[in-house]
Amino acid sequence: MTRPSQEATDSAVGSPPPRISRDDIADAGLAIGLSSVKMKAVVERLGVGHSSLYRHVKGRDDLIFLARDRALSKLDCEQDSPDWRDFLRSRAKTVWALCDAYPGLASALRAMKTIPPRSSPDMPAPVVGWRNMVLPWTTPC
Repeated sequence: MTRPSQEATDSAVGSPPPRISRDDIADAGLAIGLSSVKMKAVVERLGVGHSSLYRHVKGRDDLIFLARDRALSKLDCEQDSPDWRDFLRSRAKTVWALCDAYPGLASALRAMKTIPPRSSPDMPAPVVGWRNMVLPWTTPC
């Protein structure tokens, strides 16, 4: 006997679509602050039960990884200046503003051992080189 696919099971039962997404969870974590975020605080902020949250993340470490990925995906990585000094100045200001906007992000970035997936695939070559220079302790996911 074969098992029905998860999609078939969900539609057969008529379960409603998820109330939260991984982006919602990441945004909640960033809003709370990565240095002090707790799963309970995320649950309260989103107005969902613990089981809803744990369908999307395994635990606090997974939440922090997800939030770092979400924050880094907001970086504007376009090469807006042919001069490398202007380019680095612009990137530094962008990263500073991002870390200033999200308490605890700078420490979370320093603790990274892998580069979150959304922060690297579409980066232009100069930015990938810059990322490797700035985050040399990381390895791609």
